[in-house]
Amino acid sequence: MLMQEEEAGVLFVYYEGRVPAAEVAVTLLDEQEEVLWQGQTNTQGRFYFDPRLGARVARADDGQGH
Repeated sequence: MLMQEEEAGVLFVYYEGRVPAAEVAVTLLDEQEEVLWQGQTNTQGRFYFDPRLGARVARADDGQGH
């Protein structure tokens, strides 16, 4: 699974071939790896968040061990 910031506050989470990763859990972390925000991608693989959170790391998990 791959992830790309499309614009401030929008991550696109996808599989090879740019297939959207729908309803995948996403966690945003700060520099100390403390959780700032958690949510899920939409059906188009996009995750929307407030860029003012100051997240430094984003992790996506589809529960399939990839």
